[in-house]
Amino acid sequence: MQVLPVDLVALVSVILGISVVLVPVIGLTARFALKPVVEALGRVFESRSSDESLRVLERRMEL
Repeated sequence: MQVLPVDLVALVSVILGISVVLVPVIGLTARFALKPVVEALGRVFESRSSDESLRVLERRMEL
């Protein structure tokens, strides 16, 4: 089995050329895909903190 030499410069240039296009596309896709998830998690944590503060306020009023 014969192993052919690898042209490292060509390989690196192809990888960098692809990543110039692919990185922004992945970033935009992740932004639009993850935005609803992040907003939903923010609402969940916000409601937890408001519920907890309401319980503390009710407890203070009872005392």
